[in-house]
Amino acid sequence: TKESESTLEFIKAYLMNKPHISLIRIEGHVSETRSPEEDEKLSEKRAMAVAKWLIEHEIECARLLATGFGNTKPIIGDKTPEAKIKNTRISIVNAMIKGQAIGGMPVDGGGWVSGDPCN
Repeated sequence: TKESESTLEFIKAYLMNKPHISLIRIEGHVSETRSPEEDEKLSEKRAMAVAKWLIEHEIECARLLATGFGNTKPIIGDKTPEAKIKNTRISIVNAMIKGQAIGGMPVDGGGWVSGDPCN
């Protein structure tokens, strides 16, 4: 959305200025409002949309890993409208530096890989 442009530009600038970060994980999260399967698919779709925007704005697709977490990692457990807003988010996580996974953790962070952003 237009409201996301400044944040996306910030992420783009971050990646342009830090070529040693060889992979970021784009994590899609949603609030618990649908079935777990629908939440998973929606979170994957949102993460991929961010990856596609970055690719369209000069970031190499090989540096991006879009993953969905559905509603499995809420920030706040309440079901209020405010909680739903906080739980519906995109997180950007450094996953690899100079081709090495950070902290020996899986680069997908345990999420569902949304697909290949290069295709």
